[in-house]
Amino acid sequence: MKKTIAERKLFYATKGSSARKELVIRIGTPYLDEEGMAKCPVEWDGLFENFADMAGMDSLQALQLA
Repeated sequence: MKKTIAERKLFYATKGSSARKELVIRIGTPYLDEEGMAKCPVEWDGLFENFADMAGMDSLQALQLA
């Protein structure tokens, strides 16, 4: 992700465990892909290694979905 425009830090525990783990969700700047579709990168640091960019019909919808 080139630029982060929003970030939230959370803590979670897996079912049956009291150990808390940190989760950081980051949303990046919306962009247009090579087909003209608006996409917005999302990063779930501490939960998923790779997560697909959210896609929308325009940059506002892509950002809302992220």
